[in-house]
Amino acid sequence: ADGSGRCAVPLPLSLDYQVYAGMNRCLREKNVHDAVVYADLHKWLQEALEDDRITQPFQGTVYRGMPVVPPQVEAMVNSWLTEPGLAHFHYTEQFESTSTDPSVAEDFGDFGARTLFIYELHRKGRRLFPDA
Repeated sequence: ADGSGRCAVPLPLSLDYQVYAGMNRCLREKNVHDAVVYADLHKWLQEALEDDRITQPFQGTVYRGMPVVPPQVEAMVNSWLTEPGLAHFHYTEQFESTSTDPSVAEDFGDFGARTLFIYELHRKGRRLFPDA
């Protein structure tokens, strides 16, 4: 956190890395406000892509997926992102994984994570964590 109550977003990094790394940082810091921002951003991108890019998580991560962001979605996101610290995303086609910090996996079940992350992310009937 940078003292403003927001998670600091490292630049320049790809959009997917920033979303997932930012979510992991929020989990470690138990920053519910910013976790909701990241979750909403991820949900919005999935809806814009009209596809389910979520794959099974691996140890130490929240979730992973969404390797490609089409140019038209990039333009929409750039016009949509106005939150300080969330307005400068760089896009790559290569997926970058999230942190493998074990505290992330431990914190996933904390502070209402099921409410934050398991909601509309089960697109097409798929569940992020089938046993959650």
